[in-house]
Amino acid sequence: MSSIYKHHDDEGNIQRVEHTLKDLYHDIEHTFRHYIDMFKHHRYGGKADNQLNLFEPFNTFSPIIDVNQRKDEFIVHAELPGVPKENVNVEIVGDRRLVISGETHKEGKRKIGNGVITERCHGNFYHQNIILKRSINLPADIDKNKVQAHINNGVLEVKLPLSGKSGMITAIEIH
Repeated sequence: MSSIYKHHDDEGNIQRVEHTLKDLYHDIEHTFRHYIDMFKHHRYGGKADNQLNLFEPFNTFSPIIDVNQRKDEFIVHAELPGVPKENVNVEIVGDRRLVISGETHKEGKRKIGNGVITERCHGNFYHQNIILKRSINLPADIDKNKVQAHINNGVLEVKLPLSGKSGMITAIEIH
């Protein structure tokens, strides 16, 4: 499918210009590729070198996760560097949803030339009005009474044994 547009050049002559949907698709893809690349570099909402941090006003923090299924359990690992276990919440919602939430505080200093830059980050990474949480829907029911969670070197590990029982929300103690 294509469309034909007539327009006048600098001398007033009518020119024929043809645009296809494929051309439009490539134009849009090219335009947004820059923004997509920016998002890839904003792990934990941090700044990538020489790039604008679009998430900075929202104190965004979304943990990176791995989910593996073993014989009769799921094991979830979430990267939470610098977040103490007291600031992390792990909940089971229903029978299949794991929700990791909490709060992070970060401060850093670096010297550039004659000046000093101080950066602080404080905020929830779970908030109802802004998507700042990590929620995982599992493909099978889990036994909420046997779920275990612990943090070691900034990595949260949650073991979720399989089950057929149901319920609402259960908070999990982190060891």
